[in-house]
Amino acid sequence: MTVERVSNLNVLSNYNEFKSNVSKFGYSMSNLYDIQFDVAQSTKLFSELSSDFDLATLEDAATLSDIVQLMRLYTTTCTMPGVTMTDSEYRITNTPQLKYAYGAVFNEFSVSFVLDSNSNIRKLFDKWTNVIYPYSAFRGDAPGVLRTRYKEDYIADITVVKYERGSSTIRNKKLGNRIPNRRIVPDTDKNTADLESYFIDNVAVHAVRMKNAFPKSIDSMTLSGDGSSLSQFSVSFEYESLQTSTPTRTALR
Repeated sequence: MTVERVSNLNVLSNYNEFKSNVSKFGYSMSNLYDIQFDVAQSTKLFSELSSDFDLATLEDAATLSDIVQLMRLYTTTCTMPGVTMTDSEYRITNTPQLKYAYGAVFNEFSVSFVLDSNSNIRKLFDKWTNVIYPYSAFRGDAPGVLRTRYKEDYIADITVVKYERGSSTIRNKKLGNRIPNRRIVPDTDKNTADLESYFIDNVAVHAVRMKNAFPKSIDSMTLSGDGSSLSQFSVSFEYESLQTSTPTRTALR
């Protein structure tokens, strides 16, 4: 049996090459992200959710728009969803077992939230899951049959946007905008409010959109009298397709 020689090997990388590439491409920071829940006004889900929150009687009650914004701000962790290629095996005469891809399976997507003091975020997901299947209407001895809604009645799109520091790479420095003084110190003197500071905005570098998503499970919340800590809970989602893109960025002034 002959063994082929390995040729065209590169010289072992050194510190100068490493330093050059880090300066050019940088590192990704896991805490710079945004999540957006897009419940389109034309959907039945929007109508169902709005009927509970937008028609609330209290003046200071949260609207659906308020809660969607809370979900963005109160997200503590989320996953950037991935994809697994489904495969199968085949052989040709006496060849080794070979594999080929024939499809894709999208990984589950989950989000963890800090709960607001009026439990608005939790109420929204309680309502959303009841839109899917009205489990809260069951009383044990009540007549009638509980029915699951059609999928088009309870789906929405969810987008996760990944940001990086504006100073992380040479490329991002060119894309990022310098932040005006008034965005750092709101009561800045009016003569210097619009002057640019030395800080650079974060830059959106990647986005993933989950199409036709819906909550699959709401995790239990642990409550304890041992000490005071922020209440948190997690929601897992299923979705129909995954779209990835490089987002465009507009200046924030």
